[in-house]
Amino acid sequence: INEYKTLGGIRNDLILIYEAEIYFALKDFASVQRILSVLAKDCEEPNFFILSSKISFRSYRFQDTLQYCQAFNERRPNQSPSNYQLMGDCYTKLGKSGKAIKCYRKAEEIAASQGNKRLDLSAKINRQEMIECNTRKDGTIEMEENTQAKFLEKFKPY
Repeated sequence: INEYKTLGGIRNDLILIYEAEIYFALKDFASVQRILSVLAKDCEEPNFFILSSKISFRSYRFQDTLQYCQAFNERRPNQSPSNYQLMGDCYTKLGKSGKAIKCYRKAEEIAASQGNKRLDLSAKINRQEMIECNTRKDGTIEMEENTQAKFLEKFKPY
């Protein structure tokens, strides 16, 4: 760690995180990973977890991404719609539609409570509800009980 990243000999995590965010914007992911590896042992700064989740997601490490997102949520509950959206995307990639839907709805709820009416994840939610609906070999439809009513309400034949 360079001298300018310390204050009185103590590592300044915020400066390192800010530097990592700049590298992320520049798509220099190797530099981001180098900085995050320094911080990984003992950093409790919430932005560390946000940035780590983004890097993990880009690396297709969805379980790691979920852990970072959950660590952020523990420190700053109900503050980041994008964090819950990222969790929903991870659950989608992992084939867990029910959990994805819950995360997408939570993201919309948080955004609305913050006055952001533009976040609309209904397309993602609808897609996951369709995935939850599985077709059996005999052609009948099998779906989770809580999804069935919502599915039938949205796709009425009339």
